[in-house]
Amino acid sequence: MIQALQSELLIGGIPIVHLNRLRALVTQNRTTNSGPKLKQILDDIELLVEVELEKLSFSRKRQKIWLKIGLN
Repeated sequence: MIQALQSELLIGGIPIVHLNRLRALVTQNRTTNSGPKLKQILDDIELLVEVELEKLSFSRKRQKIWLKIGLN
């Protein structure tokens, strides 16, 4: 999964499906006895995923607006 993400970042973006999968993996792998370093890494990954998903959402909304007003 990590190698696929690296490749997708290099070519310009990660598909939503992969971001959602990564978010699920982070959530599933959180445990109450995770050390502080692992917790921080998971928090950072989770934040980055949320930012990327929001950017994609904004881009789709902008594209829909452009199509409505004829600016494709």
